[in-house]
Amino acid sequence: EPEEGLNRYYTKILKETEESAAKYSQWTQAIDQLAASDKYAAKADEIRKKSAGRKFYIEWDRLVGKPSPKDFGYKDGADIDFWGVSNASKSIPAFRDYFARPAVDQGVYLSSFKLHPVETYTIPDRWPPGEYLYRYRIAAADDAPWERRFVQFGIHRGGLDNFDLMSTHEVTGTLQHPQILEVRVSVGSGTSRAYSIREKKRIRRGTEATELSRSFEKTGHAPIPMIWVDWCEIEGPLPKDTSKPLPVSLIAPAEDSAGAREVIQRLATRAFRGNAPQPEFIDRLVMAFESRVAQGESFEASLTRSLSTVLASPKFLYLVEPEGPAKSDPHPGVLRANRLAYFLWSAPPDAELLRVAHAGGLSMPGPLSTQVDRLLSSNRFDAFAQGFLHQWLDMDRLDFFEFDPEKHHPFDDSAKEAARREVYESFLYALRNKGSLKDLLSSRYVVINGLLASLYGIEGVHGDAFRRVELPAGSPRGGLLGMAATHAMGSNGTDSSPIHRGVWVARHLLNEPPPPPPANVAQIARLEKQLLTARERIAAHSEDAQCASCHRRFDGIGFGLENFDAMGRWRTRDSYEKKGIGKKEWEIDASGRLFRGAEFRDYFELRNLIAGRVDSFARYFTEGLLSYALGRPVSFVDEPLIESILAQARASNYEVRQFFQAVALSPAFHAPHSSGPKSAQNTVR
Repeated sequence: EPEEGLNRYYTKILKETEESAAKYSQWTQAIDQLAASDKYAAKADEIRKKSAGRKFYIEWDRLVGKPSPKDFGYKDGADIDFWGVSNASKSIPAFRDYFARPAVDQGVYLSSFKLHPVETYTIPDRWPPGEYLYRYRIAAADDAPWERRFVQFGIHRGGLDNFDLMSTHEVTGTLQHPQILEVRVSVGSGTSRAYSIREKKRIRRGTEATELSRSFEKTGHAPIPMIWVDWCEIEGPLPKDTSKPLPVSLIAPAEDSAGAREVIQRLATRAFRGNAPQPEFIDRLVMAFESRVAQGESFEASLTRSLSTVLASPKFLYLVEPEGPAKSDPHPGVLRANRLAYFLWSAPPDAELLRVAHAGGLSMPGPLSTQVDRLLSSNRFDAFAQGFLHQWLDMDRLDFFEFDPEKHHPFDDSAKEAARREVYESFLYALRNKGSLKDLLSSRYVVINGLLASLYGIEGVHGDAFRRVELPAGSPRGGLLGMAATHAMGSNGTDSSPIHRGVWVARHLLNEPPPPPPANVAQIARLEKQLLTARERIAAHSEDAQCASCHRRFDGIGFGLENFDAMGRWRTRDSYEKKGIGKKEWEIDASGRLFRGAEFRDYFELRNLIAGRVDSFARYFTEGLLSYALGRPVSFVDEPLIESILAQARASNYEVRQFFQAVALSPAFHAPHSSGPKSAQNTVR
């Protein structure tokens, strides 16, 4: 029950601050009386000419010295000014606003500034390692706007911004009907035991004081807290979830050489895909462990270093199959199982896949196709979506910038992660529901959660789960072109970038990557002091014929996406402002022309044109999928295979699942992937 301690503490702080402010008022009134007297009038005028407002009282104390601040319990004028005004002028109204919130006697509110930004609860040290459940009874105030009905869960390391985000949750409960929010954590030796909850961050690093002052300037009070926490309870350790595959246990039977040997042997056997490591290899790792223990390192640190050697071994990093009769390997099909599992799961094969491999099933199209379907349908396939899509769509750019809260405050870490997941979840939805690759270019639905719905202005979608949501006619959403991640990657964190967006679409959706920019090309940043529209700025930048020949390949596409701001919100007007120069606003013109293609009048016509290029997009997807599956770049020798996969894709209306079937059943996937030593063929993964 957090209010039992916190509200009592806040009541005490408010009382002390109000008393301090009263003393300050008494002190300044005494100075005002002296300053108005004939004896000090001249001195008062002299001080006022140099120091106005509150500084007058500090300078009076310094120059005149009476009445003395010490008579009021302070060191000097600066001290009483801080505690009486700088602190009280904002904290007293903030505390009073806090205590005026409904149900404050039954719970606490999370504020967006220093008053009470986080609520932290610690799992006691005496509780054993394991899985624990944090359970909150929580609600949003009735007057909370949608964008402020979200909380972040993670580890608070001090300060408003030092927060390791673990998950974000929409608060759908009300004060009349609070919800129960549950978050699962795993506690082990060396992991944190203190977890916190806070309102979804709206303040940029180091600017909480500025945000507080700005709120007072605009509204006369601090940002009103909106998230209410009734209570928190922690349950655990929870029973182990036997439905999920567990990692290899690293718990040693004893913290000695024998215990270390057992752990190393266990991990190495698993890392080498069931093949027992050579005794000499284990002996060397145990000797290395003993050497580090003798040097004073802990058991855990010494063991970790030996285990890292296992994960650096070629027997873990490479999939090895001897040429000719596999005398050293009684199960030649295990390599196929490993290739398939690492391709689709980014993990070793499970018992079922190994069973089929041992029976020779992976060399036959029927059983192999069945296993491909099984792996695609498993939740473990999520690892493929994240790894492959991140690389294929160059999504690392999403983390390049911190978005300016002055323009884009909703696009914090939580929104960024939700935007990233929209890409993954949309792809997974299409695959698991026999969807078409076309849906990634244009669709009548989106796969979003409550946070993205609030960002897109789509009503009626609440909660943390991603789900299919049908779109109304005329919506700009649906497909990669309507996703926040796409447009955030095509920005600099403050403004949209038609150039970056155009290049990204040309490369990833149209399979027409532009050539690299010429050397010593002038930077567009040189024009930042001129009040120009986005079109005017790019036109001025590409006046040179060498630049123009390249820009015409993608600028038109970028202009067609200008209705989306830096974080992907829809807009019809844009502006550019530079301090000391001025501001310019304009209606967005989203017309353009595809390179060697048709003209379009707006974003919607552009989207239709790009959706009509599905075969180019399918080729780009096929090349990326093959490269990922084979562990090497594709080349001209793969052209017949690519054409074969595309032919199968066209016959199935570009069904996403069929691309994987075609790749996994192709001879190239089962053939040696690189020309290693004669004794073995190796594939880096």
